[in-house]
Amino acid sequence: MVRLTTYQLVDASDTIVRGTITDVWTELDLRGLVWTRAQVEVDEVLKGEADTRAVVVDQMGGTWAGRSLRVAGVASLSLGEDAVFFLEELGNGQTVTVGMFQGKFTILD
Repeated sequence: MVRLTTYQLVDASDTIVRGTITDVWTELDLRGLVWTRAQVEVDEVLKGEADTRAVVVDQMGGTWAGRSLRVAGVASLSLGEDAVFFLEELGNGQTVTVGMFQGKFTILD
């Protein structure tokens, strides 16, 4: 994996938001692969649509109905977590963090 600079993260992002993860769940895609999905309630839009109130962030991997898929380098998505997300929308409509784990910065109080 290529290490991205902050400038590269910003440039590659369709949307950048700060928000709190309010729900996390797993689903299967049409190919039978497990995806972890997280609902993020948006507190601030730093790039992209200013009226965005929530976004769903997708990461390949997780466990669904006894079926597990592990993917190295994905961002962890934890309920209640406050973070800044650098996001890109894929052609299939899914929204993922840019550069996998590099596209999520957890805010610590």
